[in-house]
Amino acid sequence: MAVSKLCAWFGIARRSAYYKPVKAEPKVQQRFVEPIRKMILEEPSFGYRTVAGLLGFNKNTVQRIFQLEGWQVKKRPIGFRPRGKALPSVATGPDQRWATDLCRIWTGRDGCPRTPVDHPPPAGIAAGLPTESACA
Repeated sequence: MAVSKLCAWFGIARRSAYYKPVKAEPKVQQRFVEPIRKMILEEPSFGYRTVAGLLGFNKNTVQRIFQLEGWQVKKRPIGFRPRGKALPSVATGPDQRWATDLCRIWTGRDGCPRTPVDHPPPAGIAAGLPTESACA
């Protein structure tokens, strides 16, 4: 049967029947893949933005590698999750409870924190961070 008749029956253009995609397979550079793979094995919960920031790579490059290698972190479900009953938190004296608004405390190459903490500890040492005098 002629291609022109088949195309007429299906209602498509004849040139569409001859189309062959010419796009090349996506290529990934191993110099990017190895450090990313190493970091994902150490911290599987890191997303592409965190990995790109810590490695100093372009986030678009890291996201593309995540997609091609199938390393995308699962998105958290939207909606409410069941919660336990909240109990009141009462301190009986000072220096019994500490809180920060951070999930990580980023430091410079010298190891000194660059982010302010809500309540600095009395001696200036929190979780093994250097004191202000050591960072000055």
